[in-house]
Amino acid sequence: MSTGRDLGPSGKPKRHFSPSSRKDAKNAAQEAGKGEPPIHHQAHKPGQQAHFHPADKDGNKVEDGSHYQYGKKAK
Repeated sequence: MSTGRDLGPSGKPKRHFSPSSRKDAKNAAQEAGKGEPPIHHQAHKPGQQAHFHPADKDGNKVEDGSHYQYGKKAK
């Protein structure tokens, strides 16, 4: 898993990461949020995955577009 800002196919930094498990996704999002508890979202629509977002010290989602996905895609 990459936690840096590698470039994706568009040439822009990657913002979706796929750790190997829910626990790893949560831990990675927490690390990205400088130790703050991450925010969990279920898949928003078909073809997406449940994911975590890093949060700031006030519990707000860090607006960098990052998603730490896990599990199977929603049908």
